Amino acid sequence: MVTEGKPMDRSSLATLVVFVLCTAPVYAVHVCYARFLGAAAYGDVSVAVSVATLVSILALGGLDRAALKFLPIYGAADDRARTRGFLRVAGRTVALRTLALAVGGWLVVSLIERIWHVEEHPIRWSMWIMPAFVMIALVARLGAASGRPALVSGLRKLATPVVMVGAIVLLHHRGVFDERLALTVEAGSRILVVLVMVGFVWPLFRGLGATAPVGDERPAWLATAHSFLFAVLVTRVVQRSGLLVLELLHANEHDVGIYSAATATAELPLMVLGAVRIVSIPLMSRDLKAGDRVKMAGRIHRDVKLLAGVGLLSLLVWIVFGDAILGYFGLHFGTAHATLVILGFALLSTLGIGFAMPILQLLDEHRLIYRSLLVLLIGNLALTFALVPLWGPIGAALGFAVPTIAVNVHQAWVLRNRYPEVGFLRAAAGGDR
Repeated sequence: MVTEGKPMDRSSLATLVVFVLCTAPVYAVHVCYARFLGAAAYGDVSVAVSVATLVSILALGGLDRAALKFLPIYGAADDRARTRGFLRVAGRTVALRTLALAVGGWLVVSLIERIWHVEEHPIRWSMWIMPAFVMIALVARLGAASGRPALVSGLRKLATPVVMVGAIVLLHHRGVFDERLALTVEAGSRILVVLVMVGFVWPLFRGLGATAPVGDERPAWLATAHSFLFAVLVTRVVQRSGLLVLELLHANEHDVGIYSAATATAELPLMVLGAVRIVSIPLMSRDLKAGDRVKMAGRIHRDVKLLAGVGLLSLLVWIVFGDAILGYFGLHFGTAHATLVILGFALLSTLGIGFAMPILQLLDEHRLIYRSLLVLLIGNLALTFALVPLWGPIGAALGFAVPTIAVNVHQAWVLRNRYPEVGFLRAAAGGDR
């Protein structure tokens, strides 16, 4: 029998606390958008931010996630050459992709607007705010991979929405707040936090300048990064497909804003999953490299029990208090209560057993992940396009929930059967292994 994982150390616990605390300002940002802009304009801003997020994932190319795997290993071995080589490859690759996607994306959107005579949509400005999304994600994960997860998480996840709320309230008080300024706030707050973050992260890599970089590792870095890219991109597309399809097919623009409020609320507990990933993935990577699967299994057991508990508690809160929570967004947002509960069931599966996917990635089960994610993407898009015209936001929620639950269950079942020493499903159920 494998022993229970040790309690989190101070740094890990601080990171978790930061992610939990940031749920309040993140929720406040969405409430301010909805109240100050109205449901329709709030939906437009949410669509633009979603597009910027998806394009930023393409620009990062999974290299930010790969940093969480490689840099802890190189740091433990004091391998400065490979550390510098990875940073050089990641920096140059991400910079070139960001520039190409920003310019290319803006040109494509402008061309579509001109050909189809569509009025200017905030999506056009997604391409210009996207670099800010790229910068903060890359710098934050480099800091987390180098041993400062609590610090960079506090700056990215807590300081950013706090700055945003302050800016939004100030602009609204002056009577000049609109959709374009909302997107400017999204980018400006991230750039401000990145400047502060760099001051803390840069010293972690001091002294690497005189180290000769290693070039022959590039194929391995990019191959790993691409595996992370596919997983992150599909996950984000599935999460945002309902919002984007509603914008594309549904006649009622207010429903886009209402669905955005439901998704923003339902996804708040995912902050805990983000904290656990940032804290545990580097440690599990070290355990796996050292061949210590007992310690790795202990960490998994501890983390999965925590996530399952958070998922169950959040679902109960949405069922009992969801109508009141959505009411803070404004009139008529309470109609999204059923949508919120449906999304809550899906995210319960993500929190309870969805942690199987990053574990399978560490165990190099890339083929399995590709297949299951492809099924998830096809199922999500097919259901969403079929159900949104029929049931609006509820159809979008079902299009997300059904394939998400099915794929999470499949991945957890495979992990249980191929790696029984982990005791994954038993941990998710709250039992001992």
